[in-house]
Order: sequence, then C-alpha cells, then structure tokens
Amino acid sequence: MKFFAFEEGYIRPNFVTFEENGVNFFSNFLAHLKSSQDLESIHHTEVLEVNTSFKKMVCYAILYYLFMWLCTFKYPKYKHHRLMSVWTEIYYWCWSGFRRVKNSLLEKKKFEKFIKHRQFQYFVFALQVHNDFQIRTHSDLRCVKKYIQLVIENFANNANEHHHLVLKHHPMDRGYRHYGSEIKRLTHKYGLDGRVHYFCDIHLPTLLKNSIGFVTVNSTTGIQALYHDVPVKVLGHALYNLPKLTNQHKLAQFWQHPGAVDSIYFQKFRDELVDYSQLNGSFYGDSIWMNQPRLYREKKTNYEKLIL
Repeated sequence: MKFFAFEEGYIRPNFVTFEENGVNFFSNFLAHLKSSQDLESIHHTEVLEVNTSFKKMVCYAILYYLFMWLCTFKYPKYKHHRLMSVWTEIYYWCWSGFRRVKNSLLEKKKFEKFIKHRQFQYFVFALQVHNDFQIRTHSDLRCVKKYIQLVIENFANNANEHHHLVLKHHPMDRGYRHYGSEIKRLTHKYGLDGRVHYFCDIHLPTLLKNSIGFVTVNSTTGIQALYHDVPVKVLGHALYNLPKLTNQHKLAQFWQHPGAVDSIYFQKFRDELVDYSQLNGSFYGDSIWMNQPRLYREKKTNYEKLIL
C-alpha cells in the first residue's frame, strides 16, 4: 500500500504539499534531485493566488475540534499529535487571540522603528512550534527552548558587537508558548542588552529582506529566506540544507561570514521542488482543482502520475 502526505506547502503561500512516503526530511526529493539531469527544462503553468483566509482557518479549526469532541466515544484509542484535550486547545486559542490583538497594537511601530535604525545589521532566528514534529524528530536538541539558549549563547560569543539578533516567534504557537522572560534572562546573562529583539506578528518578508542572515532548526521558512537572497544556516536536518544553498560551516563562523545565496541554483531547486511535490492551492483558501476546472484538466495528467 502506498502512503501519501498532504501537508502545508514547502513554497508558500500559493502551494500545498502532496508527496509520497513523507515530507520534509522523510521526503524522497533529494534522491530525485540527484537523479535529475536537466533542471532547467521544467515548465510551469500559471500559478494562481490562493487567497488564504485566517477566518476560514479559524472556522475549520472550530469544526475540527467540535467533531473531535463529539466523536471521541467512536475512536477511544485516537491520539492527537498535540497530546492535549479539546478544552485545553480552546484555552490556548483564546490566549492566542488575546496576544494577537496585543501584538497588533504594540509591535507594528516597534518593528518599523527597529527596521529604520537596524537595517542590514541583524540576524534572524525563526522559532518553530514547540511541539513541531520536525523539532522532535529531525533535530538533535528536540526542544525549541534549548535552541534559543544555544543560539543566543553562540551569538554572544561569536557575533560582531554592532550586530543584533531577532527571534521571530511562530504565530501558530502564539497561545501555547511565550519565551519573553527566558530571552530576557539569557540576554542579560550574556551581556546582550539592547542587541536581542523578540517579535511575533510582524511582516516576515520585510524582516527577511532587511537582514544579513537567517538561522533555523529546519523550518520551511528557510526556503523563503533563500528566495529573498538571505544566507541561511540550518541547525537540524532539512531537505534544503544543501552545499549550494545554505551555509555549511559551524554556527560560530556563520555570524562572521554568512556567505551568499546561489540564486541561480536556488531557482532550479525551487522549480524542481514545485514540480515534484507542490500543488497550487490552499487548505484555507482557493485550490485550482476545486475552482478552476480548465486548469485542473491541464494538470490532471501530472497529478495522476503521482498517485498511480
């Protein structure tokens, strides 16, 4: 029996992933990439905007947890990947909503001021969801909090004194975790007062395009950073952690010499990845196979090759 994973897209916001045998570091994409003879020959049809809706995502989440609660008796052995009850999830989502409103009032002006005064003077460390499967399975420390300590300590010991570090909280983890007090403690411990900054609900492309380097455990946001020509250092295991794409030296060296992105190879890599596993669509927006019958028919043959 064949197994296919249907996941958020490696390339966002206009794609979802449909891949055989698993995604991310379980993916067979790297083997496929090595066997490809001519990456430049790929031709893509028009990519449509998927119009992802946050309201739709919230509605789907409410329906999901409602039916999970109502049908618990039918599936007594079911285990949710978050290992939490429905009521616990509701509690954290309420906290997320509160923090989202708070951030919308406080972060925007603070972020604009930061960009104005620190353009091309900072590195970005993207935090992932605390129980992200990629953190638990495809990283050595298996804990976001431990990676925060590792990165801040390494930055303190090796980065130039005029450089800053921005830690970007994952918006889907907003209600579940807040690392403000821990970051403040580590900042003071390593003498980095005024050089470490913590944001959540800010415009990610703006943050990336004005940075000098990007650090991640193995988030697919690393692909977005490469798209914006930002040098990337991967701390865990990721399918895009390749010599021609990311910095292969130790983290201590990355702060001093982040390097440069091979934009030509990245474009080839991206095209091949889209052709191999990405479908133009969204779980919380529009999908061409649902709303564009003509384009669906044009792509149908390629999709059938994946599933047959």
